[in-house]
Amino acid sequence: MQLSRISFAACALLAASLHADDYVSVQYLHYDEADGRITVSAPSFEINVDFGVDDTLNFTGTYDAISGASPTYYDASSSASGIAEKPASPGAARPRKAPISYDLGRGPVSRENVAFGNIDISERRNALGALYTHRFGSRDELRLGLNWSLEYDLYLYEGSAEYMHYLDPSKNRAVTFGASYQYHANLVPCGPYSSGCDASSGSSKQIASHHYNLQAAYSQVLSPRSFAKASVFYLPETGYLTNSYKNVVRHYDTAPVIVNERRPDTRHAGGVMLEYFDALTPEASLHLGYRYYLDDWKVRSHTPYIKLFDRILPKLRIEAGYRYYVQSAAAYFYSGSRDTFTDERYASSDERLSAFNAYETTLGATYWLRRDLRLNFSYSHYEQSTRLRAHYIVTGFRYDF
Repeated sequence: MQLSRISFAACALLAASLHADDYVSVQYLHYDEADGRITVSAPSFEINVDFGVDDTLNFTGTYDAISGASPTYYDASSSASGIAEKPASPGAARPRKAPISYDLGRGPVSRENVAFGNIDISERRNALGALYTHRFGSRDELRLGLNWSLEYDLYLYEGSAEYMHYLDPSKNRAVTFGASYQYHANLVPCGPYSSGCDASSGSSKQIASHHYNLQAAYSQVLSPRSFAKASVFYLPETGYLTNSYKNVVRHYDTAPVIVNERRPDTRHAGGVMLEYFDALTPEASLHLGYRYYLDDWKVRSHTPYIKLFDRILPKLRIEAGYRYYVQSAAAYFYSGSRDTFTDERYASSDERLSAFNAYETTLGATYWLRRDLRLNFSYSHYEQSTRLRAHYIVTGFRYDF
């Protein structure tokens, strides 16, 4: 799930001053899917420090605890969970580099034992990020970022750079160019029915993938209270792009075998995003957006959204949002049916690659206890046509110093 956000460059076009705030923010997110699926608990912190009017440092940290279950095909006769002879104890985090001594219940199976359902998951993630912003005499901005994330089966390293250039002395028009690179070190469980490695020892192998993000944007102030922004993006990926815990069924009508899904090792994606911001009154603002995405796996999607903010009392601001998502075309190698695949090179039953629609609604509030201390709370509900339903809350505080 992707959540849109207002960039610092966009906010700067409306703000009378480019001076950033010094603050500490502590937040807690709780995400829960229906039907016993994924639950996530994620405390996080953010520290923003302004050094004069030209330099800002921002630090973030997150700890995710993920538990629950995720749906895939499995051999119903293999174990109670349908996945492994040696599952981790509930809630236990596996050591990062521990060998995986089982192959997720894959292999030859009788047709009556081919089942689709939830398999247990337990995961931990630690993430850190740093962002440095420098403003030149022209008030153009350079932003440099570093991010690091560690999961049981994934190391992630990211570097990013973004430059915003004003096109006129009044700073009503600006162009922004940005790029980022992510290196993923994926810990892949090896076995005779795994994709990515063919070892039969039951150990694991580290396989890399590379993810790029190139963006260009144009921002225009439309009036003293509104502006718009248009962006284009290109997202190439190479390397191991398969989900090592998602299975498919091959040769169901002859000799059924449950194997790891397999995806292409390249993906070229791109799209456009349009945003509009309007300060309707001194207390209320409106944000509108639309994103179009397409890739060479034949996936297409449309994402319109709307957000409203209103300071209804001197110390209370409320917000409401609605986001609609339509994935109008599925990946060319996707099928949710168990009797589709035979010897095709690529195959996946991951519903996230199917054609579906979804919506998300959000209600929230921010309350100022003092001028320098505010509390926030928001509730969001997410529902997908694939029968996935989830809700999440975000709560915390921000202290300005």
